[in-house]
Amino acid sequence: MSIEGDITKFLRTHLAQTREVPVSRIALRHAAASAKGQDVESFSIPEEGFTIDTLQIFAQEILSRAQSDADGLGGVQRYVIQIYDNGKASLGRFAFRLRGQEDEFDDSMNGEEAPTMRGLLQQLMRHNEANARTMNLMFQGMSTSLVRRIESQDRLIEGLVEKRQKDLVVMEEARTQQHERDMQLLLTENAENRKDKLVEKLSLMLPVALNHLVGKKVLDGDDPNVLMLKAFAGSLSPEQLQSIQSGLSVEQRVVLYKIIQGLQTTKELPGNGET
Repeated sequence: MSIEGDITKFLRTHLAQTREVPVSRIALRHAAASAKGQDVESFSIPEEGFTIDTLQIFAQEILSRAQSDADGLGGVQRYVIQIYDNGKASLGRFAFRLRGQEDEFDDSMNGEEAPTMRGLLQQLMRHNEANARTMNLMFQGMSTSLVRRIESQDRLIEGLVEKRQKDLVVMEEARTQQHERDMQLLLTENAENRKDKLVEKLSLMLPVALNHLVGKKVLDGDDPNVLMLKAFAGSLSPEQLQSIQSGLSVEQRVVLYKIIQGLQTTKELPGNGET
């Protein structure tokens, strides 16, 4: 049975018209724990008494007043309904408890949460919310820092790769230019060697050629055969000499050696004559 039904039953029992002791008033008292209860409100009895309908309405009024008081105090509150006679003696009492409906917009007591289950739950939820906000800010800061570091490293890597590619291009161009310079130097040396040999040969053959063209001895010079032998002996390489000597006897080798040595030691410059 509900509290309203229990209160109605209690009032019907003590307010019966056949009761010998008349009831003067009904008091709603707040029965605080470890404290003396205080009257919340007193209700007078109408002279015409109560009917079944009016008694139920009267019980609803008492319960509504108790609920209003519990809402103001918050938490679970204890109440007592006491019935007094004319001599202010208690004829009966009915105790019950009500849970106050706490204000959704102000759950504080003296600036702090009320020491109730709802207040403790709200405090816990507020702490959890603060912890979650702190963790979100921390992870957000870490993520931002990591993203910046990764972006910085990516830029550094891209710069190093680009620089490396440029260095490789420069090195390849340097190798190509060095190869071209080496080839040009080799061609120049070969050309100079050919010129030197040509000049040497011309210097040997010039007196003979001029004397032959003029028909008489214009420039001093050796016999053409001697000049050709000198040119031939000077053009022989050590390998060629060795190849020629391989088919000769010992005596022939000695003679050939003497001839070549004599031609080389008696070689005179063109135009030099005897005094």
